[in-house]
Amino acid sequence: MRRMIPVTITTLVLSLLLTPLAFAAIPQGQEEQEEQEQEQSYEETVVVSASRFEQLLMDVPVSISVIAGEFIQNTASTGNYADLLRSVPGLNVTQTSARDTNMTSRQATSTLATSQLVMVDGRTVYQDFFGFVLWELLPVNRDELAQIEVQRGPSSAVWGANAMTGVVNVITKSPRAMGNWTSVRGGAGEIGTSFFSALHSGVRDKFSYKFSGAYYQQDPWPRPSNFSGAAFPDAVNRGTAQPKFDGRVDYQINQDSNLSFGAGYTGTNGIIFTGLGPFDIADGSSASYMRADYNNGDANVRFFANILDAESQNLLSPLILNFATGTYDFSAKNMTVAQEGKHVLNYGGNYRHLTNELSIAPDGDTRSEGGVYLQDNWAPHEQFLINAGVRLDTFSSIDGAVFTPRIGMQVRPFADQDHAIRVSWGRGTRAPSVINNHLNTFIFNSIDLSPLTPVLGFNPGLFAFPIFAEGNPGLKQETHDQFEVGYRAVINGKVSLDFAYYVSETTDNIDFYTDQAFNMFDPPPGWALPGFILNFLPALPKHMTYRNIGSIKNQGMELGFQARVAPGNEIFANYTWQKDPEVEEIDLADVNLPPTNRFNVGMAGSVRGLMYSAVVAYQDEAFWSDVLDSRFHGVTDKMTTLNLTLGYELENINFSVRATNVTNQLFQQHYVGDVIGRRVVAEAGLNFDWDNR
Repeated sequence: MRRMIPVTITTLVLSLLLTPLAFAAIPQGQEEQEEQEQEQSYEETVVVSASRFEQLLMDVPVSISVIAGEFIQNTASTGNYADLLRSVPGLNVTQTSARDTNMTSRQATSTLATSQLVMVDGRTVYQDFFGFVLWELLPVNRDELAQIEVQRGPSSAVWGANAMTGVVNVITKSPRAMGNWTSVRGGAGEIGTSFFSALHSGVRDKFSYKFSGAYYQQDPWPRPSNFSGAAFPDAVNRGTAQPKFDGRVDYQINQDSNLSFGAGYTGTNGIIFTGLGPFDIADGSSASYMRADYNNGDANVRFFANILDAESQNLLSPLILNFATGTYDFSAKNMTVAQEGKHVLNYGGNYRHLTNELSIAPDGDTRSEGGVYLQDNWAPHEQFLINAGVRLDTFSSIDGAVFTPRIGMQVRPFADQDHAIRVSWGRGTRAPSVINNHLNTFIFNSIDLSPLTPVLGFNPGLFAFPIFAEGNPGLKQETHDQFEVGYRAVINGKVSLDFAYYVSETTDNIDFYTDQAFNMFDPPPGWALPGFILNFLPALPKHMTYRNIGSIKNQGMELGFQARVAPGNEIFANYTWQKDPEVEEIDLADVNLPPTNRFNVGMAGSVRGLMYSAVVAYQDEAFWSDVLDSRFHGVTDKMTTLNLTLGYELENINFSVRATNVTNQLFQQHYVGDVIGRRVVAEAGLNFDWDNR
């Protein structure tokens, strides 16, 4: 059935597009004219995520969106990345609780999004033991974000396994780039929200440093009505509290080389939704990391360690999930320019070792993996660019090597103009997680039998039954192939246009399924009613495990527009169309379906001390089937949200009001998720630029 975007959005869209035009008409003083002259044009935007080295956005062989630091500063999103990244075309985003966020590029996301690699300055924060990202554990302060790069499409050819459908790379400012700077900010508002952060950076000759700390807390969003036939404990839903600390020290050896050291700590608690049902992450759960880099020109050698220690309780059963994991990674990379710049060779590799103590997977105590890659950016002509690369990975959990190639061609049809047409094909993979391979536990679920009261003559109430959940050590990697045609243009440095059409296929999908169910001849333990009654109930799982199965084909289109209408003021609009996936050897009812249409339009900037942003986001209904059994599967309604920020900065003091979902449209972003409503917070901040005082 064709889905239409509501007419009511038109008024909002026109309002957002027309309002900034007034700013363009404001007479510019000398200071504003100088700012416009110094402002970076769109064709000068530099990214590092597409090929693991710095290159102009116009030259990258893949679809990539850049959220600039100025836009991040103005965003209405507070405490989570969902509302910020939802404005990216092709990126499906869900928030299911006060702390739980997931996102996936170009296909439906899920409660534990497993195919999207997320990094901070190239350091992965992907949790290999379960194959997901704890977004709240990013130990960064909003004031230190330079930009966020979102690559859509397979990225394993350079980033390895788990960059199957894309990459989100959070780029922070270096201490030297920040200079001698101090910022303090805090705020509070609806849904029990309160937050505080502080950041200080300094430069002392060859040394530069920055240290930051933050605290964020929020009460829970309300729960939806109980699911049919399944008791969901509303009373135990809770919010989250998240302390964060981070530090970095750089030493400049000479003009071409430097050392960089970083470490951080983040605490968390609250509700996380999984395929095994919801878990309550206990107080005191935390993640920490340490990182050391040596840079010499284009060469980099890095070591990092990620440590995660958490305890959690399943809300539907007495299942305890305690996990203590360590990820230790050593990597090296370099770049070589050959034939007077016609070839840019990028190569490197890494070795990673994981240690795990998992209460529900006691046999998955260690895992090792490693890989090498080679990529060539070849410019046979000033209007042609060819990108080709391949990566080879080995895993202690997978038989044989895994190859992930990609190739692309870009043509600039008009010399000396920023128009580029690209065609590309790439492959991405996702390795089975430790849980996928070694899960070994009982899940206790329950079903509400009270609807049988008129037939039985008494109320049988709730019935609890066990499910044995078991991993599969023989799993293969998931494989994702994508073909894409795209167009990117920059007009006069102030207008950016993007188009992309893609078709993709994911094979050997890792599926958690029920391979045995209780029946009248094999009733669950403790079943006291006549066995034939089981024939009239939803199937009660007896044994669940993982398998590789079938293929899922996706296709879609993305359109993007961005323009600077005045110095420091931008407008944008984008549209995403995603066709319902086609499946083979899989029941379509077991596959999540993304919203067919998504639309974002907004503006952000500042005028004479007035800071503002306004973003309207619309998406169609979506279908969810990734949690337990059919009682937890269903459709979420289409939704339209309006997020606003309004603030004022006077010298080193700033005040702002930030509101998400201003119209208070109550909606779920996942069928089992919380009901998200409006939240308004007030914020005040102090900034001290010690270099200019």
